[in-house]
Amino acid sequence: MDSHGTQSLAAYGKNAAHILALSAERWPDRCAIKSRAYECSYQELSFASLLVAESIKLAHINPRSVIGISLLDAADFLTALFGTLYADCIAIPVPPNLSPSEQERILLETGVSLVITDRTPPKQVVEKYDSQSQTEALPSRPLKLFRCKNVVSDSVSELFSDAAVIRYTSGTTGRSKGVVLSHTAVIERTEASINLMEVTSQDKVLAPLPLAYHFVASALSFIRVGAVILDCLHLSGPEMLSFGRENGATIIYGSPLQYELLARSAHIETIPTLRRAISTSTILPAHTAEIVSNRLGCRITQVYGIIEVGLPLWNSSTSTLPTALGTCRKPYECKVLTDSGEPALPGDTGELLLTGPGLFSGYLTGIGAGVRHERQAWFATGDIVTIDQDGIVLYRGRKKNVINCGGNKVFPEEVEGVLMKLPEVESVRVSAEPHPLLGDLVIAEVVLAAKGLPNIEQWRAICYRELSGYKVPKEFRIVSKLPKTGSGKVMYHNG
Repeated sequence: MDSHGTQSLAAYGKNAAHILALSAERWPDRCAIKSRAYECSYQELSFASLLVAESIKLAHINPRSVIGISLLDAADFLTALFGTLYADCIAIPVPPNLSPSEQERILLETGVSLVITDRTPPKQVVEKYDSQSQTEALPSRPLKLFRCKNVVSDSVSELFSDAAVIRYTSGTTGRSKGVVLSHTAVIERTEASINLMEVTSQDKVLAPLPLAYHFVASALSFIRVGAVILDCLHLSGPEMLSFGRENGATIIYGSPLQYELLARSAHIETIPTLRRAISTSTILPAHTAEIVSNRLGCRITQVYGIIEVGLPLWNSSTSTLPTALGTCRKPYECKVLTDSGEPALPGDTGELLLTGPGLFSGYLTGIGAGVRHERQAWFATGDIVTIDQDGIVLYRGRKKNVINCGGNKVFPEEVEGVLMKLPEVESVRVSAEPHPLLGDLVIAEVVLAAKGLPNIEQWRAICYRELSGYKVPKEFRIVSKLPKTGSGKVMYHNG
């Protein structure tokens, strides 16, 4: 046993399904997942997962096949996930909120043999199936199993022999890719996350994020340690806090979206038992963190999470800089390299590289086309950062997003940060348009907040006051909405 009461790494063997199996054995009657509509114990969750595994076998699905999971509710998702692992298959989330074409691409690129869902998929996707069955599962309704047509089921396992799960990147700056995690990586990553979050079996975690996008470093870690997952995906901000108060929540694991909604709410109900609030996914605006921290009486810890690595950077310091990602925490290591490949000096910008336990195995870029990745290598994140004298990593922008204006580098995120302070601005995207002389022109697309009115001259004046002249957008365009990925991130490409 370790300091958090979990089994040693060796106890989990070579199958991540043991994460649930061992917890169900140790805490059979303890509540594993609870929502407004249902709750289930660890024993019930494990039993339902075994039923799913049996249904997969009855559908004549071969071991090491890829199983798609298109579910939203936490209990349903985890039942299907562990059922897939119990059946010795490879799990891949196919989020229901993706477009039919996006769902179809995942099916084709990963060679999915079976999809587990609680709904009828879009017609464009259904045409890929040749049969349907169902299994009883949690919370109380049957899950549907759709078997796919003409699938070469061993393609992924041939490329990645120890694959456990595949998670697609968000695709904010380019075409999304399937990130392959091995059973060993899942087990190592949950170990690291448990220690960094300091989560124990006594914790009750408010979980407003869809597990299709967040489950390895979060939900699986909570399951492994025997904590209670309070599923509040379908609740509004105030409802989430009320639910947390009723159930004695000790941790919130959310994203800037949830905290922004709380900051805009007229009333926030405090949770006396709350000891930690974690924000992941994207940069948390400093003004949002300050408002919500003051209301909750609990400082928000910003965590830099990345699918390929885990949760390596934690900002729990006194730094209030909106770009502060935090410091690299053991067992992870980081370094910053300049464009020439040399180590960056403190204050210089460069690309962030990371390594540590739970590193991904590689990318799946289509059937028969996997890009291997050596586990001990450093992973180049594509994020441009600076490390200050205190070791705090400061975010500058995405390498692919950098705008070259007359030989000067412009990071869109810096410009967006200035505009997002304006009350009349709901969201913004800063990008480049080609210019024959300057190379790129800086353009800002702005979505107005409710009842907000554009004041472009004032916006330009504020930008000139806070930014170098070449960073100020040459044009402001009012748009009704911005293109976003399935996980809610703004897209910076058009394909």
